[in-house]
Amino acid sequence: MVVICDNLFSTPEALSGLEADLSADHAVLRYDPRGVGSSTRSGPYDLETDVEDLVAIIEAAGGAPLAAVGPANGSVVSVLCAARRPDLL
Repeated sequence: MVVICDNLFSTPEALSGLEADLSADHAVLRYDPRGVGSSTRSGPYDLETDVEDLVAIIEAAGGAPLAAVGPANGSVVSVLCAARRPDLL
């Protein structure tokens, strides 16, 4: 499974080509940080919350080991998640 982590100033369409390509042979999980894409518009808006939200989404998807891709702060959130929870990412 692969998780795609959008950045703060993105639209879901920005990574839709990547998502379509990956979904041809992988299960794909999409993470939109708060205020972006399909995510809630309710704060708080901070890095710690983003990491906690990503952990929660991966756990809700079954907690299987994942690979992550994402531009800008999406990569930062992914790396912090992996450092805290190497069992998930």
